[in-house]
Amino acid sequence: MEERKTDNSASRSRSSPGFHAFLGCVEPSPKYHMLDLGYPLAANVAYLSSRFPGRVYVADLFRAIEAERLPESVDIGRWRSTFPRLLDLSSDVQLDAIIAWDLFNYLQRDALTALIAHLGAFSRSGTALFAMIATHKTIPARPWYCRIVDENRISYDADSAVVTDAPRYTAGALEKIMAGFRLQRSFLLSHGVQEYVYRRQ
Repeated sequence: MEERKTDNSASRSRSSPGFHAFLGCVEPSPKYHMLDLGYPLAANVAYLSSRFPGRVYVADLFRAIEAERLPESVDIGRWRSTFPRLLDLSSDVQLDAIIAWDLFNYLQRDALTALIAHLGAFSRSGTALFAMIATHKTIPARPWYCRIVDENRISYDADSAVVTDAPRYTAGALEKIMAGFRLQRSFLLSHGVQEYVYRRQ
């Protein structure tokens, strides 16, 4: 697991009502199965493991996709065959919770649609999902290192000051993409992030 040093000039600790609501949506289980799609941060695994005894799977999905070196224009069929390799979960795994952080901002619509379909296959009714969508025109060129401070706060640590265009997915667009998941709560934060909490139907 990465023990990333925080650069105080780039890091921001923010209130996260969405993450708090997400934790409250995770249904009781004798042994939890949780999927973190972000970077492998030891602090996050430690927090989740202490609160939800069971197994935490860390996908590091952005860098896994980068390593594929896919062309810019990739159709949904290619994505549907790619995610089973990148997220190779056992067929008997039923996830209780999924944390996407800000990853959705870095996936084109076909990729995100294929990812949600793949995650749906490992989800049960009630599985909770947390995601953060940028509402500003630009985002960092790579996802934030999102570190759980406590149940109410998340710190954001940027790799660099380089930015790229944000897809700015709307609630309506996400409703079509998130097939099988129902929106539970949504929070627009002052720093341009919309937090979403979904549950599998």
